[in-house]
Amino acid sequence: MGQDKANKRIEELRAELERIRNEAAEEKKTLLSKTQKLVTLFAVSTRLQEVLSLEDELNTIASGISQARLYRRAIISLFDEDWNRINFGYTGLTSKEIEQHKSSKKINKAMWKRIFSSKYKISRSYYIPHDSDLSDEIQGLPSKRKADQFQGWDPQDLLFTPLKNKNGKILGVLSVDDPHDGLRPTENSLQILELFAKEAASIIERNELYNNLAQAENYFKKLVQTSGDIIFSSDYNDRVVVFNKGAEDILGYKYEDVKNKSIIGFFSNENDARVILDNLNQDGNIRGYETKLNTVKGEEIPVSLTATLLYDEDENVIGAEWISKDLRELKGLQEKVIEMERKIVVQKVVIGLAHRVNNYLQEILILEKTLEDLFSTCELREGDDTISSEINNSLNELRSSVLKIKEITNQLKEPTNKLEEVNYIGDLPMISIPEVSVERAFDTPARSKIECSGKQVLVADDDSIVRDGIAKYLFKKGFCVDTAKDGREAIKKINMNEYEIVVSDIKMPHKSGYDVFDAAKDKNAETCVVLITAFGYDPNHAIVKAVKRGLKGIFLKEKPLECERLYDIIERNLRKD
Repeated sequence: MGQDKANKRIEELRAELERIRNEAAEEKKTLLSKTQKLVTLFAVSTRLQEVLSLEDELNTIASGISQARLYRRAIISLFDEDWNRINFGYTGLTSKEIEQHKSSKKINKAMWKRIFSSKYKISRSYYIPHDSDLSDEIQGLPSKRKADQFQGWDPQDLLFTPLKNKNGKILGVLSVDDPHDGLRPTENSLQILELFAKEAASIIERNELYNNLAQAENYFKKLVQTSGDIIFSSDYNDRVVVFNKGAEDILGYKYEDVKNKSIIGFFSNENDARVILDNLNQDGNIRGYETKLNTVKGEEIPVSLTATLLYDEDENVIGAEWISKDLRELKGLQEKVIEMERKIVVQKVVIGLAHRVNNYLQEILILEKTLEDLFSTCELREGDDTISSEINNSLNELRSSVLKIKEITNQLKEPTNKLEEVNYIGDLPMISIPEVSVERAFDTPARSKIECSGKQVLVADDDSIVRDGIAKYLFKKGFCVDTAKDGREAIKKINMNEYEIVVSDIKMPHKSGYDVFDAAKDKNAETCVVLITAFGYDPNHAIVKAVKRGLKGIFLKEKPLECERLYDIIERNLRKD
């Protein structure tokens, strides 16, 4: 009995040993198959080093999938930004099938997102069974193999593996069918296929990087060549490597003539060039350094120089980049600005001088008028007609000279092209001022006689010469004259006194002439008000408002003042024409 149990146990152990041996053989077979597949993958990777175009690289990977006995048919599709297929790699398809695939209905982005859903995900791939609704919508290329040739896989089944870059962006997709083992995919069986997909994604990403670099390089080259500035680069020994068209146009050299020559030769001053190089090597860059470069004809060009050292991956200096902006136009503009500023200063001096001269002319003109009035009242002895004529002629000549000087100062305040520069003594320059003439009858015009004696007049002006000149003139005419140095003082005196006539400048401190006008009219609507202005325009339309309220006299203040005109205005107002 005991022997029977022992024999039975031995048989069980033999069966267990056989099972283990079979499992080991299967494991060995599986391991050998995976090893062969990996060897194929490595071989494909090696061949990719010799392939030039992206399409050939995709075809090489696709064929590797078949050679590794993973799937008989494989398609690698490259996506654009909208997930449209733009490039392909094929294996296991005839030329006709390839054309059919390229012309087939495109799978849009929304459909791809449905495909790449968790419902169909196995490992990093997506398996679409033939009996799903999505399979009918996709309508892939029909397989030539029959269902009985597989052991779980159906000829209408679909398998997709997305190709992603390092950031997880989908660059394309690997689609396969007709598995060599005839089985449905599992996480274990998909390991090698997904390694092929990873290799394809790396190639696509690398190709995209190369394209971007090529585009950037091409853009940079165009940018450098089309720039209007001087751009060149030098190597470690300060010799020319790049020399753009802007440099050729401005400096006159050709690239072939300066290639591999020292950049120091471009600088007008060699010592300055060496200082620039020393500063560049010390600081690594230079910004806005003004220097001069020589043209091929020896002309010195002022430039603003910017330079930066260039380094390799190990931070070793390999050269420098130089950008120089031509400053000739800027320098020309600066010179024009300086000249314009100088002219403005000169004009300000001339205007100030003209203002001062006109003030003195005002006093002379008032004196002339006083003398004229004095002589007109004197009784000359019989036979003194000659003296009277000479006096009148002298006064007329005096007034004529004053008015000529006035015309000259007006020209100096607003220079025209008529003013030319000439030599005064030797090389000392001066402005040649055109001759002026004054066509004017100087005889005192006949006027209606008005009663001036005792009439109260207020003259308001912040310019003491104008104020006192008008006051003296009106006093000689028989008016009782009071004065105010600004608008506030004028209004105060109007409120305290009775004035029949108010003569006021418009622009004064504290209160304007319009305020003085309002105060005078509020005090007595019959008051004669004459406003004096230095401007021929009325920006605030205040004069228009004043006229509506009764203003009848506007006197243009242009030194030296011709007080007769002011008297005419007062006379017309007093006569109430």
